[in-house]
Formats: sequence, C-alpha cells, structure tokens
Amino acid sequence: MKNKFFALPFILATGVILAGCGNINAQSSQSQASTQQNQTDITAAQAQDIAVSLVDDGTFESIELAYEDGLKVYDVTVSSNAGTYRVLLNTENGALISLDSQSSETPSNNSTSEITRDTAIELAEAHLASIGATNARFQYAYLDSEDGRQVWSVEFDGNGRSYEFYVDVQNGEFLKAPNSNSASSSSQAATAPTNNTENNQGSQSDISRERAVEIAQGVASGDLIEVDNDFERGRSVWYVAIRSGNLVHEVYVDRTTGEIVLHESYSDS
Repeated sequence: MKNKFFALPFILATGVILAGCGNINAQSSQSQASTQQNQTDITAAQAQDIAVSLVDDGTFESIELAYEDGLKVYDVTVSSNAGTYRVLLNTENGALISLDSQSSETPSNNSTSEITRDTAIELAEAHLASIGATNARFQYAYLDSEDGRQVWSVEFDGNGRSYEFYVDVQNGEFLKAPNSNSASSSSQAATAPTNNTENNQGSQSDISRERAVEIAQGVASGDLIEVDNDFERGRSVWYVAIRSGNLVHEVYVDRTTGEIVLHESYSDS
C-alpha cells in the first residue's frame, strides 16, 4: 500500500510536466506558423514576374492591390500580341486566382474596329503635339470599355506626368484627353475669380487643390508628382499623381464632393 501512495504523486507530477511541454510545443508551432505566414507574402515585383510568366510573350503594363471576394490580391495587367490580360494573384503566396482576357469582354474587337490601335496612337500623338507635349513617350495602348463604349486606352509619359487617352473605337472621338501641358493650369484654376462659372470648375469647387492632395494621399501615400484640372467620367475632378517606390498612382478626386472617382496605378520602373 505504501508504494502505491508514493507512486501517485509521481504520476501526477509527470502528467503536469508533459502537459506543460505540450503547451510549449503548441505555442512554438503557432509561432512558427505565424512566422511562415509572414514570410510567404510576395512583393509587387514578384507578382509582376509571376503574371508575365503566365502569358506567352507577355509585357507588364500595371499592378495594384485589390480585393476579390474578400481576398487581398495583386491585380496585374499584362499585354501580348494576342491581347491584354488581367491576372489576379494571391498576395500571400502568389497563387493564380484568375487569368482573363480583357479583349474577350468586347467581342467586336479588332475585326470590326473602325479605329485601329496604331490610328488611336497617332490621334493621341497629334493631340499631344497640339498642347506642346512633343517629348512625351508612348507607354501602352489596349482595348478597354468606358461608359459603355469600346475605347482604346492609350498612355504617354513625359514632363514628369502621364497623359492618358480614351479613344472611341468607332469614330476616334476622345472620351478622355489631357487639356494642357502647362504646369500652371492647376494653380490658375485654384485662384480663378468666384464669378467664373465656365464648366462649373475652379471657382465653384468645394474642394481645394490642397484638400484634393490630402484625399489622394489618404489612399496612396508617397511623393506628390502633379496636381491638375481634369475631367473624368463626366465629372470635373482634380487629377493627383503620386509616386510610391516604382509605382505611380493616379487619383481622380471629384472637385465638388471630394469623392475618389478613379484610382489607377502603374509601374514606372
């Protein structure tokens, strides 16, 4: 009987020690899992490389962070001779979520286009020449949709800013085009007399240039490149360009309400 009483404390002590070890191991496993989770997040540069590798003869166009069905993803645009593709990648491990051809969304693409890609570029170049931006460099052109109309989305860079065009595929009309190459246009708009009602811009703006910059930097922190007067999706806006690393963010802020009408980004590397 004596031996049994001595054995009982020993067994209980052993159980406590083993349970403690189990807790330590569990905590260690959780810590390792957390560390591994943090280490699996991929960078924008890695996502860019993955997306380009998924498209034959692909060329990187742009990348931005987004959410797809509650999942944080890299939204990458890649172009090739076959068309333009939208690639969604999991930010944690680079896994492919979807790869869609943007051109396929508009079945009447090149076969019925009255305005070809080259013609759209030429129209944009002519407009740039008319506003004095003759040193702007071509970046990309691809089929897109704007306000229910099929357009060529064309972009040039130069003079520390981006020049973006939406050219109607059917008739070559500009749905969007830069107004001026003058850096002073934004400041002139901000100080316009209060009785100027032309286009409901500048004078009647409830949102100042400085406030628009604050709003834009709230969604895209970085160095301010440019602020300008613009027109986007039928609304008078402040165009704010911000550089963050090798990404350039273009934020369009409604001049009346301060609402962000559009936020786009592209790699400047």
